[in-house]
Amino acid sequence: MRHRPIKDVIQEVECIEGRLKRYIFFADDNITADPKYSRELFNALKSLNIRWASQASILFAKDSGLLQLAVESGCRAVFIGFESLNQDALKGVHKSSLYRVEEYREVIKMLHSYRITVEAAFIFGLDSDDKEVFKRTVDFCYETNIQVAQFTVLTPFPGTALYKRLEKDGRIITRDWRMYDAFHTVFQPLQMSPEELQEGVDKAYKEFYSLKSSAKRIACMMPTLKPHYSALISLINYDFYRFAI
Repeated sequence: MRHRPIKDVIQEVECIEGRLKRYIFFADDNITADPKYSRELFNALKSLNIRWASQASILFAKDSGLLQLAVESGCRAVFIGFESLNQDALKGVHKSSLYRVEEYREVIKMLHSYRITVEAAFIFGLDSDDKEVFKRTVDFCYETNIQVAQFTVLTPFPGTALYKRLEKDGRIITRDWRMYDAFHTVFQPLQMSPEELQEGVDKAYKEFYSLKSSAKRIACMMPTLKPHYSALISLINYDFYRFAI
């Protein structure tokens, strides 16, 4: 694991000018992977009066002290790869040792209690996924008041163990690398057809980001968010709506 010196991060943030400085995304796969470093970073960010988002694991929500410090430093949103609502499926993405599906609701509730927006990411097409996985996942997002959701297709990138396994099983259906973007089906799923997987992902996006669904979700958020931040979440939802269409 490599860390950028905190003084360099702070210096870079200070160089950002104008309206761009209001919202910053730290492109870190897990900004709280090293809690000691995170605490030092968050303390250093406090005086800069910024609003920021990044990526984290569910362990972030289990450390109330780190959560509070993150909020004080300007954290307003986190992207979390929940991946699946099936505990067995998490073994396939090497998260079963740390992630417990039964904890997801409490994790989301905790982050929301700190007024942190959650962008939840899910992967469709894992071997344990049947044709009902799309509805189960979208319903879960509704029930937990997820503000933003990302649905992707399991993608066996060349060179990975997943690619080698699916190639050995004769389940790779195209080697058009332009299709390997996590939004197109490039392999034969175990419990559905490639067409059903593609249609399921497309339908999940269209349903979750329909104008009616987005409006209802944003209305529920309004009482807990400042107007300008509600507007930002609205724009994000609209961008996903256009993507879905």
